[in-house]
Amino acid sequence: MSRPGLMPFMAFLMAILLITGMPVAGMALPTWPLRGDGNKQTPLESKPPSGRLQEVAPPGAVQQLRETLQRYQPNLRLVTPTDDSVINADTVELILDVKNWPISRDDQLGLGPHVVVQIDNQPPRQLYELEANRVSVRLNDLAPGSHRFSAWAAYPWGEAVKTPGANLQGRFHLWQRVEGTQPENNAPWLVPVTNSANTALQPLLLDWIIWNAPLQNLRDGDGRWRLRLSVDGDSFLVDQQEALWLKGSSSSSGNLVQMELLNGVGEPITPEFNNQLIHQSGQRATSPTWLKAHLTEDELARLSGTPLIRSADLEPEAMAKPEPLLNRETKPEAKPVSSAKAVSESPNGDDAKPDSDIEPTPGAKNVQEAAKAPGAEKAADTKKGATTLIESDPTTSPRNDALVDEQDTPEQTDESANKQAPDVVREDVVKEDVVGEDIAPPNEPRASEERLIPTSRLGGSARELLNDDGSLRKP
Repeated sequence: MSRPGLMPFMAFLMAILLITGMPVAGMALPTWPLRGDGNKQTPLESKPPSGRLQEVAPPGAVQQLRETLQRYQPNLRLVTPTDDSVINADTVELILDVKNWPISRDDQLGLGPHVVVQIDNQPPRQLYELEANRVSVRLNDLAPGSHRFSAWAAYPWGEAVKTPGANLQGRFHLWQRVEGTQPENNAPWLVPVTNSANTALQPLLLDWIIWNAPLQNLRDGDGRWRLRLSVDGDSFLVDQQEALWLKGSSSSSGNLVQMELLNGVGEPITPEFNNQLIHQSGQRATSPTWLKAHLTEDELARLSGTPLIRSADLEPEAMAKPEPLLNRETKPEAKPVSSAKAVSESPNGDDAKPDSDIEPTPGAKNVQEAAKAPGAEKAADTKKGATTLIESDPTTSPRNDALVDEQDTPEQTDESANKQAPDVVREDVVKEDVVGEDIAPPNEPRASEERLIPTSRLGGSARELLNDDGSLRKP
């Protein structure tokens, strides 16, 4: 016989059991493919090169170039095609915008800083022609379907620049998207920077880029991925994306390099994309300039994309221009100052030019006209008075007396008038002489210091110094 209260109790009990016994979905971090089955296993430790391989320092020329190019921060931006776009054409033109990277190529020394584009697993394409801050490559040999591409700024020796913004990756589809032929958008995939187009050199440069690889080694046991490198059979593990220079493995057949992307415990990750085998030919070739131990200043400038500009190569506009004449401070030209010294040194006119060769001055014309004027006789009467004044003046020199005596004879009146004409000038001419004294050479005596007191009978400035009765006017 059933009890009436048993059924509700049993229903309640069953409900509690169902609730407490059901698995509860909790918050869980998304597992990145490199963790490996979610089991907590000790990640593999990275190992340095061993066997015949030895890690060495980069060549001296590489170190010089790296130091020179360190001031640049290259930045790449995809212009076309749009990432993950479908293109209804057999030809694609990939265009990248490049900033802050001195792309160049020297005809003698080879590539300088450049940009590398790689499509799928095809050989990389080196771009060094920059136009309007852009590089481009036309792709016309691709099959219909989905394709992936990578691009990065590269140093002259081929190493990829791994600073933020210096590289990019994307996908595009010709005619139609095909699933399963390319890595997923967030999946890790490996791009070897070391390629088979280069011959085997010593030391050997190994470089790579791992897309979508998370940061690791932030704490102990945080190994998320490993890269296994093998060179001619000698293998080692790395856990950082830094280029290596190796020495010790070389043969006439070249180098065989294998790169495998593994998770933290050593398991392969999508090997169809992340297991790359590269063969570098052992064919002898001319060693590149960057493999030298030291670069000259000119080689360093040319390989770094900043060639030296010599002064002889500068354009005329770049040379220093002379100052325009209009902007220069000009000084008034010195005007010739007539003085009595020249007349007194050659009283007979031996050293002077003939009168026919000398253009008469306005003062001389006035003197000649004054001599012919009706008042010339009256001016002659003042001769004695002027002579008396000169003789009574204690400052008068014997040289002046001799000059006065030479002018006493009537035969020399006309000749002396012509020779002394430059001394008997107008007031405006005298003013010009005073101005000219300031710009006369310092070793040459001023004309005002040697100017003689007029002693001729002729009118003009000499008569203005005397009163009507023949006495000297007071200042």
